[in-house]
Amino acid sequence: MSDLPAHVGRQTDQETGWALVCNATPDGNPHTDALCGKPAIHHIRWKESTTENGFACDGHLGYALNFGPFDVHSVEDSACGMPGAHWVTGRPSHCAMDVLDDEPALVAAAELTR
Repeated sequence: MSDLPAHVGRQTDQETGWALVCNATPDGNPHTDALCGKPAIHHIRWKESTTENGFACDGHLGYALNFGPFDVHSVEDSACGMPGAHWVTGRPSHCAMDVLDDEPALVAAAELTR
């Protein structure tokens, strides 16, 4: 059992076309699948030693910060949520692709935007 907040791990939502959405659960119940669903503004990495992460809108970032995440960065100008992207630590941190012109990654990204 994880000691992380209930909304961790649900980065995307099929109903919104796999967009980056806030995955806070406004009712506090992870079993109702009641996600905030607003566009994500912040990417949250919960622990340094794992890849457990989540997304938050401006309205839910304060709630997420109560859990003491390892790092947070903006999804703007970052590869957050792209297949094959990885977290790059630093100030500021960001998500990046090893090779941006990698054909499989571009094909996968194109599929996400359809």
